[in-house]
Amino acid sequence: MRLKNGFLRTKICSFSTSKVNPQHALNRKLHLEVNEEKTKICRPVHFELLGHGFVSSYKYRLCIAKKSWQRLKEKIKIITRKTSPIPLTERIERLKSLMYGWVNYFKHATGYQKLKTLDSCIRCRLRYCIWKQWKRPKRRLRAFRQPGVEESWARRFAYSRMGGWAIACSPIMGTTVTEDRLRQRGYIPFLEYFLKAKYGPSSKTKTPKTK
Repeated sequence: MRLKNGFLRTKICSFSTSKVNPQHALNRKLHLEVNEEKTKICRPVHFELLGHGFVSSYKYRLCIAKKSWQRLKEKIKIITRKTSPIPLTERIERLKSLMYGWVNYFKHATGYQKLKTLDSCIRCRLRYCIWKQWKRPKRRLRAFRQPGVEESWARRFAYSRMGGWAIACSPIMGTTVTEDRLRQRGYIPFLEYFLKAKYGPSSKTKTPKTK
């Protein structure tokens, strides 16, 4: 037998009261091979299981582990890397494929505020990719003037020497490449799909639109 990713509560509690190392006792008495990294005696807030963790409020709640968040962010960074020669539509499709699997796996955990922040970062990264596609200042100037930005402001940002990330997070890109325009290309926020998967499509919970 092999013990993985869990607790043997009754035996471990009895061993923990003695001076015997619980892991050695499990190996010797129960003949179990214990994974020392994943099996330990601790409070639920310090324990992670299959990408999930626990937070304490008035009762313990299931949450998403830090390592799971970090792996998700790394995958998103690869998809939204500005140097990758990928069309915007394909980037959004890859994001949606990642979102469908990840959200359905973690839909029973809490993560409203973190997903809201993550969506804001994703939109900025997509705007950064679009900014890099507008290679010349004249092309950027036309894009800024289409939604009705004033000539002086459009010219100031089109010929600006600011970094691409700073411009992607600026209000002018938020008014030019709005969330509605991204949705027309197929974009779906993580938080919106998370609430739909968690509470069902008939849920009245709506996510506020942000730039």
